Amino acid sequence: MPSVKLALDHVNEHDSVLRNYRLHMWWNDTECNAAVGVKSFFDMMHSGPHKLMLFGAACTHVTDPIAKASKHWHLTQAFPNFFRIVPSENAFNVPRIRLLQHFNWTRVGTLYQNEPRYALSFATEVRTALSKLKEKDVRIILGNFNETWALRIFCEAY
Repeated sequence: MPSVKLALDHVNEHDSVLRNYRLHMWWNDTECNAAVGVKSFFDMMHSGPHKLMLFGAACTHVTDPIAKASKHWHLTQAFPNFFRIVPSENAFNVPRIRLLQHFNWTRVGTLYQNEPRYALSFATEVRTALSKLKEKDVRIILGNFNETWALRIFCEAY
């Protein structure tokens, strides 16, 4: 969010950009949960000033249903079919493999968060998943999880 705020400040401070307009950002935490995200979107569209643009959530499974519903609110669309700017996880496979090959890392495991941001089940599964990785003598863990879980996972792994 700091980078978005900085961009808005720059646009709003320059008289030559969007003259006679002032941009504001309205946002909600989707908790990486599709139901929370869609409800937040509907609530925002029905309150406050008229919305002109939409930036999606960081979690694809949240952004997708919001993007599909947004067409009914006639938002300004420079790219009406463009829903995603974050590559899929599969797009990172080749760089991951090259990194492993470059350093000759062979005892590698993966750990990823496949639950909504604040789900409790992930907490209990972390210990089990890390135990399985330790049993297999994994030395490098490729992780895909949010910052909240990173702290817990790294502490548990240590």
